[in-house]
Amino acid sequence: MRESKYRGKRIDNGEWAYGDLIRHRCGTFICTNTARYSGGAIEVAGIEVYPETVGEFVGLSYTGLDIYEGDVLRLYGGEPYDNGVISFMDYDWEFTGHVIFQNGSFVVSESNDACCIWIDAIFCEDIDVEKLGNIHDNPELLKEGNDE
Repeated sequence: MRESKYRGKRIDNGEWAYGDLIRHRCGTFICTNTARYSGGAIEVAGIEVYPETVGEFVGLSYTGLDIYEGDVLRLYGGEPYDNGVISFMDYDWEFTGHVIFQNGSFVVSESNDACCIWIDAIFCEDIDVEKLGNIHDNPELLKEGNDE
C-alpha cells in the first residue's frame, strides 16, 4: 500500500510542511507529529498551510526525491514512447510538465493539460526524470515557450 502524506506551504513563514492533512472549518493544516491522548481528548498539533499549495505524495520517489502533486518534472526518453494519448517516436525526446491527479491517477501534464504521461510509466519505461521545482515556488517553469 502506498504511503499517504501531504505537503503544504506554511502560512506563518512560507516554508514547506510535510505530514498528514487535516481540513477543518478553521483552516487547512499539516500534522507533522503524532496525535497524543490528553485529559480525555486526542490532541493533534497542526501547522496551518495555504490550501491551494497542498499536494499529495504520489507514492513514488525518484533518486531519493519524493514526488508530490504540483512538482514540475522534465522527462527524457531513450526509447520511443507511446501511451495512446501521447507519442514520442524519436529515441531522444523530452517532456516537461507538472504532476496532477487526473481521471483516477497521477500524471505529468503539460501546462495546457493537452498531453500527459502516467506517473507509473516513469518507473516502468526507459524514462529519466529531473525534478525542476514546483508550481508554487517556480511558476515560471510552466510558461509556454520557456527554454530553460
